[in-house]
Amino acid sequence: MFQTKIINDMNAKYLLITSDEIAVSGYENKMFEYNAIKGFLPFSISCINNNVTYQYKIMNYENLKGLFFNRTFEMEDMKKIFSSIISVGQRAMEYLLDMDAILLNPEYIFLNDEEFLFCYFPGVGQSFYKGIRQLMEYILERLNHNNQETVMLAYGLYQKILKNNFTMENLMEEFVKSEEKPLQKLTFLPDDVKTLPDKTLKAEKEDTKEQEEKIWEEKEADIEKLEEELEKKPVKKTLKNKKKKSLKNFFEWKNTIKPRWETSHNTVLLAEENPYGATRLLNGKMLMNQGNGKDILLTDLPIHVGNMSGDAECKIDNIMVSRNHAVLTMECGIYYVEDNDSTNGTFVNGSRIPPYEPIQIKEGDMVCFANEKYCLN
Repeated sequence: MFQTKIINDMNAKYLLITSDEIAVSGYENKMFEYNAIKGFLPFSISCINNNVTYQYKIMNYENLKGLFFNRTFEMEDMKKIFSSIISVGQRAMEYLLDMDAILLNPEYIFLNDEEFLFCYFPGVGQSFYKGIRQLMEYILERLNHNNQETVMLAYGLYQKILKNNFTMENLMEEFVKSEEKPLQKLTFLPDDVKTLPDKTLKAEKEDTKEQEEKIWEEKEADIEKLEEELEKKPVKKTLKNKKKKSLKNFFEWKNTIKPRWETSHNTVLLAEENPYGATRLLNGKMLMNQGNGKDILLTDLPIHVGNMSGDAECKIDNIMVSRNHAVLTMECGIYYVEDNDSTNGTFVNGSRIPPYEPIQIKEGDMVCFANEKYCLN
């Protein structure tokens, strides 16, 4: 453990960190003595009665805790902080310094103009993984939850950080990904662009069309086989005066409806069987998950949405989703989504909706429960 104190003299302001559990490293001290390593606060060391004190010159810089005492974290704030952590981490590796000695507590991160400065304190007893996770949790508590892009970036990064043995290299990889693929390109398309899907969306639609045609071909083959078997069997008297069903009748019925087969996640939705053995959907509306999760079929409304630890009918295995996150309803053929004052919010087309206020959703709308994204089809 260590103790901290801030002192002022006539010329500057200092942060003092004292501990009796660390040993002064000659190598690290020499590195800071002969090199002005950018991103770190300059410091001096004193040792009295086996107590080692690091004295950091913080001038009139404000720490991260003070900067965000009365304001929320935006996307640019997060990018600036993690960009600074990556930069200072790279310099630490260049000088063969201990990554775990970089203090990531908000009280020990200071802002000098546009640059964040960090305290180097060896022997702190906390790993880089634990430090970055606690910093991320601090940011999440003060996050601007009204901005969809900010929420997606923050919780996406936090989920990666929760994995064991998260390292500086992992942080650099995630940061590069976020810079190469800006979030606005990964979330929702504006209404005027939806009619012009990109090549990926077009390819997905073509694949779906091929799958639908394949299913219909299989059904047609089944009908033909069934009719051949019926031709060989004697017709019961009860059916004598009934009109024979033919393939022509079947295809006339098929052409009156628009086939809607859902083939994602190896699932085919069937609802009503017609006299010829084919099926169609009674209610084709559903929320299609845009990731690896399950789709939500909009039948037996209302449907309560929540995480696996809650009592909702539709359970989402995601810690960012609240126990009783939202409810889906329908009135007069119109679908609505209502947020139950969830922690991380419900979004429609990128905008966070107010709690306890039903919001209409239409085909093509994007609905997000925290960072779980769905499309209404």
